[in-house]
Amino acid sequence: LAVERERPLLGRLRLWPGRRRSPKPSNAAAAVLLALSLWLAGQAVPNWEHVSQANAGNLWQAYSGERWRHSETLRYIRENPLSGEIWAVKPIIIHFHNSADARYRQLPGGGPGSGPSGLAALRSQLAKASEHGYLVWAAESVWRSAEYPFGPANLRALPELAPLAELADGAIFRISPGHVPGPGSNPHLSAQAAIASGELGPPLARSVFDLRLLDRKLLYAKAPCAAQDVRAFFFLHVLPKNAADLPADSRRRGYERLGFDFHRRGAAFEETCVALAPLPAYPIEWIRTGQTERGNRIWEATLTPGASAPGQP
Repeated sequence: LAVERERPLLGRLRLWPGRRRSPKPSNAAAAVLLALSLWLAGQAVPNWEHVSQANAGNLWQAYSGERWRHSETLRYIRENPLSGEIWAVKPIIIHFHNSADARYRQLPGGGPGSGPSGLAALRSQLAKASEHGYLVWAAESVWRSAEYPFGPANLRALPELAPLAELADGAIFRISPGHVPGPGSNPHLSAQAAIASGELGPPLARSVFDLRLLDRKLLYAKAPCAAQDVRAFFFLHVLPKNAADLPADSRRRGYERLGFDFHRRGAAFEETCVALAPLPAYPIEWIRTGQTERGNRIWEATLTPGASAPGQP
């Protein structure tokens, strides 16, 4: 730009006959050009990695991403079309994969309120819904909609919903006003009852949440529990006794990361919050877990499976 400013206007437009020597580029212009060239070259590797991740389906790609195309919930709907009234967090994605004639409704959320208030709004809407309807809970869409303070565990406890299909990345319920949940149909309610009866004994670790082991799952429990207690992400790090048991993508780190958002693994019943996080099948040396928000750890606890006495974080 500095060089161009030094050129006469007529010389730039080549309207004036005759030869004119162009001024030499300044040292500053050469330095800027070199810096920008190095910067551009430096983007090659990050760009290649980003494209590779996108091609592998590891990035969010709206409704055309690998996560959607390989969703077990959506595959079930393609193979078993649902007719009637369908309630979902993202009705449009269900519509793309459902070949049957259906009417789609937006699932009401609880907004920034508590879990029970969200369920109250849902039950009010379901009371007006058609008996020939379905509720589709696709976990991928809920991850992008944090205003839903409940999950499948809460939905299984509602008398209006009869479980139709339990899938790796979601759940499908039939709207049935006469349905009554059977005993043992909700593992979170069963865990809550086992804690209340003393069947599980004292916690292995105490912090903001009490931690116990139950059927190869890490059980989180808190009472009383408010909506703000479960908004932060739950981190979960597992160290195996044998490093060779780690998945390939975790070996460099030295432990496996199994963190989760509460609505994926947990449920809120009245003033109690319960979450069940599946643990790997390999022998475990220690487990470190807690909650983090914006890079800051709210609480943290470490426990050793098989410990006979409760541990303190």
